[in-house]
Amino acid sequence: MKRFKTDENRIQMKQYLTRIICIFSLILMGCQHSPINFTESQPPNTPKLTQLANAPVLQPLSSAVTETPSQELTSIKLSDRFTTHQWLLNQRQTDQETTSDQSLNSIYFIGISPHSALESPDVLIEAFSQRRTQLANLQQSAELIACYDSIRFRASLHSMAITMQCSASSPQMQKVMMDFWQNKSLDNINLETVQRNLKLNKHIGAFTGSEIDKVFRQQLLGVDHPYNLNINNQELINELTKPKQLQQLHIATRDKLQWHLFTRTFEKSSESFTENNYDWPLWLMQASTIQAPRIQAHTIQGPTIDAHASNQNLTADNNPAPSTKVAKTIYIIDAPDTVQTQVRVGFVTKNETIGCKTIAPLLGRSYSGRLFYDLREVRGLTYGIYGRCIDAPLSQYLYFYGSTALENSGAFVQGILDHTQLLTEQKVSQAEIDSVATYLIGQRLLSLDTTFGHESDYIRHVLAGKTAEQAQLQINAIRQLSPEQLLQLSIETFSSQPMIVLRGDADKITQDIRDKLPDWQIKPISAN
Repeated sequence: MKRFKTDENRIQMKQYLTRIICIFSLILMGCQHSPINFTESQPPNTPKLTQLANAPVLQPLSSAVTETPSQELTSIKLSDRFTTHQWLLNQRQTDQETTSDQSLNSIYFIGISPHSALESPDVLIEAFSQRRTQLANLQQSAELIACYDSIRFRASLHSMAITMQCSASSPQMQKVMMDFWQNKSLDNINLETVQRNLKLNKHIGAFTGSEIDKVFRQQLLGVDHPYNLNINNQELINELTKPKQLQQLHIATRDKLQWHLFTRTFEKSSESFTENNYDWPLWLMQASTIQAPRIQAHTIQGPTIDAHASNQNLTADNNPAPSTKVAKTIYIIDAPDTVQTQVRVGFVTKNETIGCKTIAPLLGRSYSGRLFYDLREVRGLTYGIYGRCIDAPLSQYLYFYGSTALENSGAFVQGILDHTQLLTEQKVSQAEIDSVATYLIGQRLLSLDTTFGHESDYIRHVLAGKTAEQAQLQINAIRQLSPEQLLQLSIETFSSQPMIVLRGDADKITQDIRDKLPDWQIKPISAN
């Protein structure tokens, strides 16, 4: 009798659990098929800025950065493609260094190509990363192991750099860095690991934004542009099991670049560089084997990456302006079941960059930009919306980027377009223009205060064909803009049709996009 009751209890328990499972299944099915309530559109909201009575007076940038190491830089050209630079730090700068930093030597070694884009720098960065790990594992000296740990690789489509900070002597550090570029330095690395990491980066890029960035650049500039061909080269990546392919890329890139070596020293131990100080590699002292035609150069603002970062962050940040008129088309990369929509909205700009450099921070300088204020703070459509002005040797363009929930897709895109249109119809207050100038001055000062900030700043000027003073004057010119002048610049900047690329669940967001932007046609586009 007791056993019978136990069996009966088990049956009742199973029936009870079955009912619970059925109820939860019905709830989940109901959630999956519930309609999305899309956000309504609103007119653009703008912040109200007023000048505070006791606020400090904005100083021109040339006065704000009068004391920089650039005034204490000694440069010696050792060959037609190799220049050494030495910062001579004074006692005031020495006192500002921390105790630990005073014992470290710093080296910044960079090759630049001002007139043409580099081929597959993402592949070389990954190969160098594997080589660094390989060499560090072979070292017996704790001092040199620390040096390898400090190495960072940085690249854009016009430069490749290696930086190092450690307690080894300057000649030792230079040898370590230059060995990466010797003829056979990449012969024995694990090519399968390089290949696997590069392919993995492609998949990671679907989530980090590099996938949509690639498609966006292709549509804005054309798929055959060098910047779109020179990264994520899948044909080369697939052939990396053949060492010859990597060897050819490695040496061809090395022989194409113009080289700069930066070191730092203090007055008490300063030495002058001469050709006989160090045993420079022969390839540095030889004439370049590639003579590229000179073209008009502009300032580079490309991102950098290091050996510990995913190579999908390497972006083609310099692009030419196509002359053809773009139709009113929104391209959608279909990503089923994603819970957000990634958005890119871009405008091709002209060689004159004051408008582009002013509008990018005015609308998209994170927390203090108009787009962030309206689309996040007022309307809650996004976590962040940002703008960038790309002003590089081969091109100029302005773009805005961010992500939003599916239900906000149409309102988010329309909100960006409404704010660009508003700048062509209404004048911006002088207080808002001043706030943009303050932001740009602060941004430049902060960049100079980073590790190797002055070196990077120097290289940007070399690539741009400008002096540091000319770059400062450009920012100061923004400070002097009047509301009337900015209105005219906005009309010129937004005279071309915007390029819009989205990545999201096309089945769920397409109709909302059509409802919000009926004048635009929608086309699916592949990310492959």
